[in-house]
Amino acid sequence: MLRILLCTTLIAALPCHAEPEKEPKRQGETSTGKMTDVDQDDAGMNAAMAEARKEFPTFWKAISADRKKAKPEFAPAMVKASFKDKDKDGAEHLWIDEVAYDGKMISGVVASEPADLKSVKLGQKVSFPLERLSDWLYVEKGEAKGAFTVQYLRKKMSETERKEHDAAYPFRFPALK
Repeated sequence: MLRILLCTTLIAALPCHAEPEKEPKRQGETSTGKMTDVDQDDAGMNAAMAEARKEFPTFWKAISADRKKAKPEFAPAMVKASFKDKDKDGAEHLWIDEVAYDGKMISGVVASEPADLKSVKLGQKVSFPLERLSDWLYVEKGEAKGAFTVQYLRKKMSETERKEHDAAYPFRFPALK
């Protein structure tokens, strides 16, 4: 399952669909708190997550430099990673705040409220390898940077849904490509 949470608000205004599950699903939270399933084999979502992992050095370089400033400018600055209970098929993807990286492991504090996970809680300190990273986001001069999975979901929204989604945030998302 895919959880998409940014700070205290939810992302991606996509309708929920109740369809029989053939394969495990990921879920994405909406700006209204509803969930939407994303197939684990969704090529677009998987490409967005792969791009986030590939571009993670860009995130880390920017955030590391920003944190050295007397007055950091990039906020929020979060990553998203997959978490799974051992007894379940699907995974939830949760936003992580207070991000640190030691060259091997990413760590931080869970900023998303898990829906079904029993092994991870809001506010819990976690660490994970880069392979479990599914997205990252920071805000520079009022515009979101990264947010690869969010952008993928925004592309699937109608113009009305996208405007409603975007209005929930104190920053803007880049134009869709």
